Amino acid sequence: MFGLKLAAFAIGFCLAPLPAAAGSGAKDALKTYADIAQASYTDSLDAARTLKLAIEAGDLLEEQRLAPALHQLSIRHLAIAADDTAVFGCQFRGPEDEAPALVGFHRRGEPPVVVEAAAETQSGLRNYIGSVAADRSGEIVAASAPKGGLITYWDVERRRFLGTASLADGCGLAPTHRRASFLLTSGEGWLVTAEAGGAMSRQPSDFQWDNHAILVR
Repeated sequence: MFGLKLAAFAIGFCLAPLPAAAGSGAKDALKTYADIAQASYTDSLDAARTLKLAIEAGDLLEEQRLAPALHQLSIRHLAIAADDTAVFGCQFRGPEDEAPALVGFHRRGEPPVVVEAAAETQSGLRNYIGSVAADRSGEIVAASAPKGGLITYWDVERRRFLGTASLADGCGLAPTHRRASFLLTSGEGWLVTAEAGGAMSRQPSDFQWDNHAILVR
């Protein structure tokens, strides 16, 4: 699978790789700087519009901010995709009758780009992205919108919307071992294997799944 040693600044906290301790095997461990979450509400909103990239020991390489016109977007979720592309999902804190783009892409040295879904889908996202995950290849990204009961799929290279799948209260996303394939989880108890092309296989469970999932290799 594609490899990357990036940290991103989103939702008021920072993830950065820790230096490896002697004999610890902790080279790729992540440290969470929770103290940033104690910032004022205004500062937190500003931080949530900022994307920072770092490698190895956490040295700051680049800082990007969303355009001023997007000041009511809050970056909430992140996935690292092909070609060192950071894909981020946002929540909108503005008027409910507005439906701005919520999924963005960024590569080092380039400004972040926030991309709209199809018009009939954008309003259905309900201004809330709950999780973002890249597939095995890093070429396709899924972004969930649990309030709207939608899973959206995106082409990383072309920065474009591909389509949706419907899943009530569906939020958790994880790649499977196949390209363009994801495991989806729902607060209503569903476990779903889904293809970006639209195929879905649903399995009920006795659990109400939370917002996030991870592939354990």
